[in-house]
Amino acid sequence: MRIAITGGIAEGKSTVMAYLRDLGHQTASSDEIARDVFQSEHVQEALSLLLGKETPISQEDVRHAIAQEHRMRRTVNRIMHPQILQEIARCPATFFEVPLLYETCIQGMFDCVWVVTCGKDEQLKRLSIRLESEEKAREMLQIQLATDIKSVFADKIIRTNRPEPDVIRCVKATVAREIG
Repeated sequence: MRIAITGGIAEGKSTVMAYLRDLGHQTASSDEIARDVFQSEHVQEALSLLLGKETPISQEDVRHAIAQEHRMRRTVNRIMHPQILQEIARCPATFFEVPLLYETCIQGMFDCVWVVTCGKDEQLKRLSIRLESEEKAREMLQIQLATDIKSVFADKIIRTNRPEPDVIRCVKATVAREIG
């Protein structure tokens, strides 16, 4: 069984993943896999050729190139995504944190999708604290796929706007139902 954990920024995905690890389950993060792929020799060489820069290529180098030429994002994705998908497919974990699951159209790689949500108001509050700015938080949320849209496609919704013991109970009960 392979279960994707997704949701918006500041909604509690990492917290749910920590609970799952504490329960003894194997977990993986698509962001960590992407960082490892980015550092791989093959990707570094391809990005070096693309950007016309010496290795090592940094995330900042890529962000700068994309800011200069928006179509560059597609080229970078063509270099990285096949390897990221390969690594996700090879990974033996049961639970995968995949923030951009629907945006990258990879939900078919998983048997089940859990969407983690705390509600719009709580999300804005959490993100405003994290960014130290409500304005920046609102801007960031405007460019992301809303969690209520992701929730429509979920097999299970985990609500994190409750007291922590309630969230843990919900996660444990959902694990028991899904994988026994």
